[in-house]
Formats: sequence, structure tokens, C-alpha cells
Amino acid sequence: MVTFFTLLFNRIIVKCIQVWHCVVWSVHTRKGDSKSIPNSFQTWTKLRAFDLGRNALTGLVPKWISNFPQMQKLFLNNNRFEGTLPLSISKLEKLKYFLISHNQLQGSLPPSMASMINLEEISLHQNRFTGSIPKGLILNLDKLQRLALNDNRFSGYLPVGELQQAKELGIFDAFNNRLKSEDHIAFVFKDVSLFYVANNLLQGG
Repeated sequence: MVTFFTLLFNRIIVKCIQVWHCVVWSVHTRKGDSKSIPNSFQTWTKLRAFDLGRNALTGLVPKWISNFPQMQKLFLNNNRFEGTLPLSISKLEKLKYFLISHNQLQGSLPPSMASMINLEEISLHQNRFTGSIPKGLILNLDKLQRLALNDNRFSGYLPVGELQQAKELGIFDAFNNRLKSEDHIAFVFKDVSLFYVANNLLQGG
């Protein structure tokens, strides 16, 4: 049984699809509106998919976003979110798809993201993230297939060793950052099919 219904929260139109015990939200703001995520959403603890992509949502990513133990898909892309990612994001232990690209987020990625072992896709591109790529983000995530870090301000060393040992990673995009490499290092990855690192500070061998 599939049930479709529409709600209105603070002038934000919310389209909902309930499939058994799985609830998928798709939030669309009215033209001209600019709103943050209503706190009333945090009571929906059985959510498995939360789609807020391509809206005009602003403000910080709320800390309560991690209060969904069954969450598998979290789409916050193409909004106007600012600030940093909450440290508690790693509590989403079942998360498979994390899309938060095309925002105005900044700061370093929480090191604890390297413990989110069910992640298959991480899309962080076109933000203002800084700092290094967390140690273990690639090596520890055995199921990770796509990692998009392009068009940010990441610095530090490219994790060549982890990329060489990646088990499922097919797409690695770190285009247009400030990553560097050790002198005369050779990039040899047997399983990565798409590897974008142009416009960084790398040196080849």
C-alpha cells in the first residue's frame, strides 16, 4: 500500500510518500520564499529517506538531522545552507547516500565520517569546505562507490594510499581544490574508473 499526501509547514509545501514504514519527504518552497528546515521534522524518527534537495532552504544544517536511526538517503543538495556539518552526522550509521552539494557550507569534515561504513555515495561538491580529507574516509568505507569533493577548498595531501586500496570506489572527483602530493608520486589505481584531480597542487612522477 502506497499513500501520497501533502502538508504545509510554515509556508513550506511538503510532499510525502509513505511506503509501509518508510516515509520519503520531498520539500519544495514556494517561489520567493527562503526558509530553514522546520524543527517539526525531527519527530519523524522512522524516516529512511529525507529529500530536501533543490529548494531555497537557508541557515545551518540542524544537529537533529542525525536523529534518524533508519535513514538511508539524505539529500540536502542545491540549497543555501551555511556553517559547518554537525559532528553528530556520523550517528546516521545506516546512511547510504549523502548529497549536500551546491550549498555554502564551510569548515572541515568531521573525522567521524570515516566510520559511516554503509555509505555508497558522498557528494560534497561546490561548497567551501576546507581542511584535509579525513583519514580513513576512503579506506574504511568498503561500500563507497562515488566521492565528489570538487570545487571546494580542501588542502593537505591527496590520500593516494587509500585510493590504491579502495575496494568499490569507481568515481573520485577532487577537481579544483588545494590538494598536494608527495614529490614524483605515480598515480596507479586499478579499480577507480573516473579520477579527476585537475586544478590542484599535485606533482607527478
